[in-house]
Order: sequence, then structure tokens, then C-alpha cells
Amino acid sequence: MFVRALNRSTSQPRELAFASITGVEADAAGAAILTQDGVGFYAPHPADMVRKALTLYAAFLNGREDVQVSFPSLSALANLREQTVSAFHLDLTKDQIGIIEEIAPVDADGNINLDAPQEIVRTLSYTKTAAQQAGEPLKNPQIGQTIEGKGIYLGVWEPKDRQGQSLSRTFAVYAAPEDLTDESGRKLAATFKDAAKRITAVRNWHGHDGGSFASDAALYTALKDGTGIGKWFIPPRELLVGTDLNGAKVRDNNLYAHRNTGDFKDSFTTIDNGSDGNSGYAVWYWSCTERRDYRSSVWTARFSDGDGGWDRKNHYRLSCRPCRVEALTI
Repeated sequence: MFVRALNRSTSQPRELAFASITGVEADAAGAAILTQDGVGFYAPHPADMVRKALTLYAAFLNGREDVQVSFPSLSALANLREQTVSAFHLDLTKDQIGIIEEIAPVDADGNINLDAPQEIVRTLSYTKTAAQQAGEPLKNPQIGQTIEGKGIYLGVWEPKDRQGQSLSRTFAVYAAPEDLTDESGRKLAATFKDAAKRITAVRNWHGHDGGSFASDAALYTALKDGTGIGKWFIPPRELLVGTDLNGAKVRDNNLYAHRNTGDFKDSFTTIDNGSDGNSGYAVWYWSCTERRDYRSSVWTARFSDGDGGWDRKNHYRLSCRPCRVEALTI
């Protein structure tokens, strides 16, 4: 199967194998469709629209029933012949996102005649259900808003790994409506290791299972390959306080910054009472971001004033606010 795009150097239509597409990026000319062999093809459309169209077509190939397929005419189907090849071009307008499938004749020697008139076979377009199941975000969700069945919305996230390399994934972030709890439903202050074990064990906690991620490196791997999507995890430093491994400010929408926003308000421990021997240091919260030169420590933050530091995973008993992500097709 092929997707038709524009080659930047020639501005002529080209076909590229759908399976070879590795990503889509934007530049001043439009959207660059990247392939496994490094060849870039350009389409004069915004990158988010291109991504949606490619996701739509991938869903069609995978047999998604909620992707709408319409056939322009019975004659188009009647005229299909074995000696044809499918080609596709993006139909991206303000009012429509879809892919038009065409057929191109193949001569007796097996050569594809792309200059010959091509006949539209079928049009693919989103239905409302398809968009929702593909992870399309709600219109204008607000930070701190509880989204039913998902969690409290914390914004869009395009994570980078510990080396600063993009995962080439875009997610909507949702936080749990409360701090991590024990089996009886009471707030749990625990060492990092025990908190990670607890999250791994939870099932259907606020509608979702926990994931097994003992570090930020493990989390990034799981998000990149898709196995961590939708599962609860201890948030990395970026989501906890908005800074990266090196302490640089990289994100405004983080748990500490929005501790009093919307439905987050009054859900965190923000008064520092020290340790009473039972609750541990409840005003401090774990991240899963490991120290660069000492992996036995992770970054922690005090939610009374935003102070932070590295603490050993098996030492203090602190609070934890699990988060989860859903992939966005943008």
C-alpha cells in the first residue's frame, strides 16, 4: 500500500510504502513524511492533519470497524481489475480529514502508469467514535479538569528520554484524583520501591491498572513501544515539578504548579508537619527520575514550597501521585 505525498525538491507526487513511514514533522513548507530509509516527502498540509490521516489509514488496514469507508460509485468497483495497484493521497481540508484511494493501471510488463487517469475507489473518513478511540483529545480540555474514565487532565506531553531524545510520541496526561492508596483505600506513604510495587499491583484503580516501571528509563521505553500507555506510573520529574534530569525548566503544566488548580485543589498534602512516624514525610512526593550518577536515588519534591532533592529509593516514606497517558493522533 502507498501514500501519495510531494517530494520537496520536485514538487511532484511520489508514492511511498505505508509500512516504511516512521513519523511526520512540520516545517515551513508543510508536513514532512519521514521514512525508514531517511527519504523525506512533503505535503502542503499541517502536520497534525497528516498524522491523523495516516493514523486513519493504518486503522483501516487493521480492520477497525469504526472507520467509515464510502464508495463513490458501483461502477468504480465494477471496473476493478487484477492488474491494478492502489495509490493513496491525503484529502486534508478544513472540513474533512481522510484518504482517497485510487487505482493506477499496470501494463503487461508490470510497470505502474502513474500518468494515466486514476479512478477513485473509496474514501476513508473519521467517524466520531473512530476519533475518540484513536485518542483524539477532547475539545479544549482544561488543566485540572476531571475527564470521566481518564483522570484529572494535566495537558499534552511530548516526552524525551534521559539522553534528551524525543520519543516521537504525543500524549494526553491524566493524574489520579488522589494520592496512591494502600489495599484498604487509605493514603499510602511509602518508600519509592514500595510505592512502585504497589502501583504494579493495583487493578482497576480509578478505572485503570498499574504498570511496572521502576525508573524513568523503564517508563520511557514502555511509552515508546506502547506497553506503558494507559497504565498508572510514578511521574517523572518533568511531570512532577516541570524540570528535566538536569534541573532545566521544560514544562509549565506539572503537578506542583497546578496543585491548587481545578479538581487538583485540596487533593495533595501541602502542609509540612514533618514526620509523625506513621505517615512518613507526606508533604514530599516521589518522581521516578533517577539521579544520573547514582541510580539508587530519585528526585523528590516538597509540595508546601516546591523544594526538591535526590532521595534514596529505600529510605524515606513519601507520597506518590500516579499519572497515566493516552496517545494522541496529532
